[in-house]
Amino acid sequence: MSTIINESDVHTVFEEKLVADKDKTVSQVFIVFDGAIIAYESSKKEKEIARYTKGELFGEQHLISSVKNSAYIVAEHNTTYLAFPKKNQSFLQFEKKYPKIASAIHYNLIAVVSKRIRRINELLAEKSVWVQELENELIIDKLSGLYNRTYLSDNFPKILNKTKQNTAIVMIKPDNFKAINDTCGHEAGDATLQEMAHLLKSIFPDTVIPVRY
Repeated sequence: MSTIINESDVHTVFEEKLVADKDKTVSQVFIVFDGAIIAYESSKKEKEIARYTKGELFGEQHLISSVKNSAYIVAEHNTTYLAFPKKNQSFLQFEKKYPKIASAIHYNLIAVVSKRIRRINELLAEKSVWVQELENELIIDKLSGLYNRTYLSDNFPKILNKTKQNTAIVMIKPDNFKAINDTCGHEAGDATLQEMAHLLKSIFPDTVIPVRY
């Protein structure tokens, strides 16, 4: 490998440097040896998309396909990285010249991508319960356990479009509910609402969606 990758392929920048421009075709993979390389959404560097640090690589999809870069890639000061292959050499040319090494690179890139996919799936599995709990916090009324006004506002048009049969809306307002709060206290009022919610859920079929509006 010393005849293929030498010291001239390894770059050390002491000041911030643009490594790859946005909307330009890049056919290189980058490996960070030290420091950090950051992907920004625009040249103003207002929004950081990704950060690659020591031991990480990126750009493997660009290595085997001619696609335009979707971000501004900037190396921070005191960063050392490898850009492969050289700018004046395509991976196809490298592949023809060094087929065995190119095959090994393909194999390892597939392994890297597979590992990333597995990690993403693991993260999604870990977060799915948390995401569901967060969604419930937004659309479930804490007191009654029924859907809340936010759920109805967001989903009512979808419910109407999805339902192929006639749909009815029934609004219920308990009589003299203020008197319960005033006479027996708010705890009694809360208990009354909870009992009403339980009653509604028990007498209606699953096709009925009770909401505390």
